[in-house]
Amino acid sequence: MSDYAVVNPAMGETVKTYPTISDQDLEVAIARADNAHREWTSSTTVKERAALLRRVGELHGEQRQRLGEIIVREMGKPIEQAVGEVDFCIAIYDYQVARFAGPNLAIGNTILLKHAPQCPESAEAIEQIFHEAGFHHDAYINIYATNEQIETVIADPRMRGVSLTGSERAGAAVAEIAGRNLKMVVLELGGSDPSSS
Repeated sequence: MSDYAVVNPAMGETVKTYPTISDQDLEVAIARADNAHREWTSSTTVKERAALLRRVGELHGEQRQRLGEIIVREMGKPIEQAVGEVDFCIAIYDYQVARFAGPNLAIGNTILLKHAPQCPESAEAIEQIFHEAGFHHDAYINIYATNEQIETVIADPRMRGVSLTGSERAGAAVAEIAGRNLKMVVLELGGSDPSSS
């Protein structure tokens, strides 16, 4: 089981590592999200959750430069493109919320999110923004998990749906596991990582 790492693209050296979640902590994260779904959803309205999502967009704007610098470190994009990516996220939150997190959180679903292995710092920053915005602490949980652990997550009966943005190979694997476990699945295949093209 390897850790998630932030690697300096220019130097090829590891800047920071994030430990892969243990199987026991993964079970705890699934239980936390399940509990939050039942408790948080019934204690908030769609209007209240939509206001929190607007705050997530505002926080992206307030932290625009810092988030852009994280993208530069993780993805190797020039700062102008990285900050432009943050601006795009802000526009999505202001206008149609966000493609995955926004709609799900607005209707009261909770999220366990595994980012790509090369983006652990972004994962940490985004989770922090959702918490700063005021979302229930267990409504959005970031996990640093292996592919094998994600198979366990998808199969768990408390997980009701799966969304993946990734390669066709990853999409095929996730679709197969989701289908075998009769889970709703949304796949966005392809990517924009300049270091993988």
